[in-house]
Amino acid sequence: MARAKVREGEITRHLGLRLEGGQVFLVASGLGLPRTWTIALEAVERGFAAGLEESASFGKRVRADRLVAAADRVRRELAQSCDQLVERTLPDAAFAALSLDEGQLHVVSAGPCRVYLHRSGKPQRLTPRDEATDGALVARVTQCSTLLEPGDLVMAGSVHAQIKLRYAHVGVANAPQPLYADEIAMKNGQ
Repeated sequence: MARAKVREGEITRHLGLRLEGGQVFLVASGLGLPRTWTIALEAVERGFAAGLEESASFGKRVRADRLVAAADRVRRELAQSCDQLVERTLPDAAFAALSLDEGQLHVVSAGPCRVYLHRSGKPQRLTPRDEATDGALVARVTQCSTLLEPGDLVMAGSVHAQIKLRYAHVGVANAPQPLYADEIAMKNGQ
């Protein structure tokens, strides 16, 4: 989690998680009023973890269908958090989730966040160019999948937070290794 300075205090604005034994990465940013960021991010964390657990019946592999199920659960958790508040401006969050399944990268996102694949020094955007300004409560959940190659660099995040992941082949049999985080960088977008 990354803290943002608001007036004289600090509030959590960004969340970066590694789940499912390091095969799933989630980066999220609170949207709206600063006082609602923590509420939104806690709902994203709860919802995504619960969604992955509930979708375990789909199989052990973390494919796009499990990420979509987790994204749906995030939306329900956010809505439930909103129902308990009297705020006029509801808590919301943008998120991007990534998983690796047998060399295939799966990406699911909602709200203003981006995922890029850098291959041979050339960036390719994996999230829609017409990104929503709304968060997971109302934004359309998007998904894509692509095959990774050794040396690929994947960057995910928002304007304020990012995760960099590198894919590598190692070993005698040249077997694929899961994504690993070279760096999880959260910064305040001041």
